[in-house]
Amino acid sequence: SGAVSFVERSLPDEYAGRRLDELACGDDYRPVMVTRAGAARLATPSTMGQEGDVVLFAVRADAVPAFESRLGAVGANGAVGPTA
Repeated sequence: SGAVSFVERSLPDEYAGRRLDELACGDDYRPVMVTRAGAARLATPSTMGQEGDVVLFAVRADAVPAFESRLGAVGANGAVGPTA
């Protein structure tokens, strides 16, 4: 529908050892899947980030600017970019 996009980003180093739900912003964007050591799993509220994680986010179309402001700087460290 174009109302929600999926965007992959490398986990920022400062989130290793922290809960991935700290990267959520209400209904605007949230982590939905994490790939760790080549294995994908759904992100839960208690999923802890680890160095090297790649996180798939669901992002509302109208929240992309806010998402990019918060996580866009990660691009220099390995952002994968939009997936849909």
